[in-house]
Amino acid sequence: MPAFPFDDSTGGVWMSWFLERVDDVDALHARAVELGYDVSMEPTDEPWGVREFHLRHPDGHTFRIGCHKAR
Repeated sequence: MPAFPFDDSTGGVWMSWFLERVDDVDALHARAVELGYDVSMEPTDEPWGVREFHLRHPDGHTFRIGCHKAR
């Protein structure tokens, strides 16, 4: 399992899923928490203009779910 966000030592694969709207990122995060998924990084506004959160898969994979923010 990844020990921290962006931990590349697991041999797992990073998969990115980009959504249409920034609000969808927060809604999907809330649903993931409701379902008990392993959220490894809360929704964050990154300096490169993306709002994203991360889900961990038991096999060590990381799902990066985000949206480009409007400028």
